Amino acid sequence: MMNQHQLSVLTGFKVAILAGCLFGFAGAVKAGDRPNLSAEMTIAQTSAEEVWRSLSPSETRDAIDQILQSPMGIAALNQLAIEGFIAFNCDKLYYRDETGFRLLLQVKCPSPRGVSTAVGYDEMRVIYNTFEGNIESFEVERHGGDLGRSPLPTN
Repeated sequence: MMNQHQLSVLTGFKVAILAGCLFGFAGAVKAGDRPNLSAEMTIAQTSAEEVWRSLSPSETRDAIDQILQSPMGIAALNQLAIEGFIAFNCDKLYYRDETGFRLLLQVKCPSPRGVSTAVGYDEMRVIYNTFEGNIESFEVERHGGDLGRSPLPTN
């Protein structure tokens, strides 16, 4: 059985991890925004003909808030952290589909990462399924490195 001190240390550790995720994603929005040369840029996925639109800086902030206020959003960030994709040198790009019900977070890193030493990849995508402003579920995709590259959004 854990005593009170061990529980408070464990809780503090969880808060530190979530704060690191928050600063990593918020810092990318404030300091590292790349200029959007084409505000109306849309990118189509060839297999399902799904169209993704890159988000403006204000839409990106709203998307980050939506992710951080949802248990499913935090779960997806934890998956990114487990696989080493929460880092300041990784580019984070946000997209929304044409229906407005799906949000895509694309994280590209300069070096291959992942939980397996046998297979590395340099990009992860999290597709959040939303309804009425709440994240209902998410899907994780891994691309690049030994897995190849998909024609989904690139900047």
